[in-house]
Amino acid sequence: MLMSRNFESYQIELRYSLLYMQFLTNPPLLFCDEPTSGLDSFMAENIVQTLQQTARRGKTVICTIHQPSSEVFALFDQ
Repeated sequence: MLMSRNFESYQIELRYSLLYMQFLTNPPLLFCDEPTSGLDSFMAENIVQTLQQTARRGKTVICTIHQPSSEVFALFDQ
């Protein structure tokens, strides 16, 4: 169980790190291929909220999401 928690924490940190590294280069288009895979519903919603805020600031954000929760799905505008 401890190993599973450590792996999950690592996975979450890695996703955020990869996402923020993309933000540092300030691209006009942000493409995220399943950014919520393997995350629990709370963290998945957190990631999608971050992407939503980015899109509202004028960036184009394209995501592929496999079987999102209804809460996460509701965050997508188009």
